[in-house]
Amino acid sequence: MTTAALKKKIKTLVDLTSNEGKLNRVLGVLSMETKEEAVRRIAQEVVDASERSLKAGKGMDLDEFDSRSSKRVKRILAGRPRKRVAAARRPTARRS
Repeated sequence: MTTAALKKKIKTLVDLTSNEGKLNRVLGVLSMETKEEAVRRIAQEVVDASERSLKAGKGMDLDEFDSRSSKRVKRILAGRPRKRVAAARRPTARRS
């Protein structure tokens, strides 16, 4: 069935229906945001927030990022206990 024929059939069925519950369900289904639309909307929100924070002067250049991230990683690793190397094991002969 082509898209045009499908639209025509749906319009005809909607015109014939007077049940408010059915019409509300159809409206809900047709109004639902698709996954693609949701992904685009969220991506646009992230871009807008990023642009706002750059305009507010909250950005940093690569050198500043490198130094801050290196310090943070060193701080995290300093708080962790050092791993001990496991002793080598000799294979043991098993009695059958």
